[in-house]
Amino acid sequence: MFTFILRRTLQAVPITVIVTMIVFIVMQMTPGNPMSTLINPDAPPEEIVRRERQLGLDRPLYVQYLAWLREVIRGNLGHSTKGGRRVSEMIWSRLGPTLLLAGTAIAVSFLVGVPIGVLSAVRRYSALDYALTVFAFFGLSVPNFFFAIGLIYVFAVQLDWLPAMGLATIASGYTGWALVVDHLRHLVLPAAVLSLSTLATVVRFTRSAMLEVLAADYIRTADAKGLHPRVVVYRHALLNALIPIVTVLGLLLPFLFSGSFIVEAIFAWPGLGQLGVQAIFSRDYPVVMAINLFAALSVLAGSLIADVLYAVVDPRIRYE
Repeated sequence: MFTFILRRTLQAVPITVIVTMIVFIVMQMTPGNPMSTLINPDAPPEEIVRRERQLGLDRPLYVQYLAWLREVIRGNLGHSTKGGRRVSEMIWSRLGPTLLLAGTAIAVSFLVGVPIGVLSAVRRYSALDYALTVFAFFGLSVPNFFFAIGLIYVFAVQLDWLPAMGLATIASGYTGWALVVDHLRHLVLPAAVLSLSTLATVVRFTRSAMLEVLAADYIRTADAKGLHPRVVVYRHALLNALIPIVTVLGLLLPFLFSGSFIVEAIFAWPGLGQLGVQAIFSRDYPVVMAINLFAALSVLAGSLIADVLYAVVDPRIRYE
């Protein structure tokens, strides 16, 4: 297993370099540059040239990328062109809220989606199955921003049950459990929006995997022996249907990270998604590159985690 993980980690290095190279080129091809947000349009041309030289924007594209890559290898993500803060400090300060939001969405998706998918498969072609299928298609079809606006209007504006913005109430003075409850109240709406499509995906994958396993001969044999239906469903069928579900877990990690851009921007959630949106609009290249590097690593990490979990849920799989 260690050899497999080491080999996959080494394979991730060239993939990460290629991804960051593509992002860097695309970013340079977009209209505008950091000067458009940092310099007064009426500034003298020599001032703009001096500032571009100071930031290294006057160098060839490949030189800029190699310089950035060399600093990343040294552990230096550079400084923000807007404000001058270290990019690593900005990333770490925003990482916690993003992990909280994405972790909550993953937990909700699997703790709720797997039982619903199992129930839908066991009660296949019933009214309940059709209702759950409609719910799943609703979750896959409704855009995040539309669902977010609807939840804000109902629960924050009309009912005034939940806050619509931020991670905590400003100047509340909460401490202890009161602060925890305040964070949880702010977490409900963005986590609900972010987990909607992932929950629907887990439901559909679980239902499909369970239907395939429930039709297997050994399941019919276990049922014919008189085993309790719960034992047949959860101990025999569900355990053998976990591989497709584990695959979903590996795919959802990067999906949740990318989806958090929209959700965090709508709910003013102080995470990496909101930081990325702000960096894109301000043409803050070092911050954008650092967030894309983190996104690429999350995709590779999700794939690796899924491969490792395959061996955990299925003893027939061994990595030599």
